[in-house]
Amino acid sequence: MESVEPPAASATPQLVEVLTKILTTEKEPLQKLNSYIPHFSANSNLLLPLLSSMTLARMPTTLISLLNWSQAHLQASRSPLSSL
Repeated sequence: MESVEPPAASATPQLVEVLTKILTTEKEPLQKLNSYIPHFSANSNLLLPLLSSMTLARMPTTLISLLNWSQAHLQASRSPLSSL
């Protein structure tokens, strides 16, 4: 699969589609997600559509891996002020 440039953070539906495609087609999808950390940080609601995706619902191992990845990578990238 060819490399896909991350779209702008405001393109949430398109971004969710791209991330879903990465998670369902790539051999090592979680490594590919690292370049999208700024998008997750800019849009705190981005993870929810992925976790509730019907496509990913058929892939429970991928969903668990995504959740674990997000806990490990997104917590570290968030500013302490974002929780205020």
